[in-house]
Amino acid sequence: MRKLKLAISFFGLFLGIGFLNCLPVAATDIKSEEPIAYEDNCTGEIPPTQQELKWMEDNMVYTAGSSLNSLGLERVNEECREQGIEQLDGSMAVEFGEEAITEGETKRFKSIREQFPAQALPSSVDNMNAEETKNYFPPIVSQIGNSCAAYSTTYYIMTYMNAMAKGYNVKTDPSKILSPRFTYNLGNQGMDGGMGGTTGFAVALKHGCPTINDFPISGSNQHTAWPTTEAVWRNALDNKMKESGFGYIGSQNAQSPVKNNHDGI
Repeated sequence: MRKLKLAISFFGLFLGIGFLNCLPVAATDIKSEEPIAYEDNCTGEIPPTQQELKWMEDNMVYTAGSSLNSLGLERVNEECREQGIEQLDGSMAVEFGEEAITEGETKRFKSIREQFPAQALPSSVDNMNAEETKNYFPPIVSQIGNSCAAYSTTYYIMTYMNAMAKGYNVKTDPSKILSPRFTYNLGNQGMDGGMGGTTGFAVALKHGCPTINDFPISGSNQHTAWPTTEAVWRNALDNKMKESGFGYIGSQNAQSPVKNNHDGI
């Protein structure tokens, strides 16, 4: 099977936090090294260049699968109870932040899958409205220009994971929302032409990311301005990512790479 390489947040944790996130945009066929764009789903995400693919392999962790944290395990067991099937053992849960299974841990991944009945997976997870996670999820907004990749990675994923890690409530305190304009303007090569899906992660790994209070979503020189005060750059380091990762999912001929409940886990 020919695989697609998709950028995912290493902090995107399947079911437990709900973002084993494959961006609904373009991907690259690793075998042919030709970009495959899902035109119905994207407007501003640019397929990765060979240089970006090399950066991914050198700087991102290859993620073979995902374990369940306590929240994910409870969601699965709730589905088990509704389906009348045996619940999973609580000892399966891993600590938050330890869910990603690397390539060298595939044996552990296999043992988890053997204990994991397909019918136990919830049909959907709504982290925006779920009681356990809704405070971490920023309000849905309209992107500005072709900055969809920055909004996907920075505004939604990074804000959500940062808020969860630090216990922020971005619903009542939107000043904790991270600025997609920062990662977009640092990664769009000085024009509103979109950017690659991994670029936001690359910026956050190197520079961190300021909040929308420090670097507002809109302003003069909308798509080209960089912060000009030292405080903004210093504050951005408070939200610096530790690591990010990528994984393989789906097949070349499918319009959507996700076809069943076990794709990507």
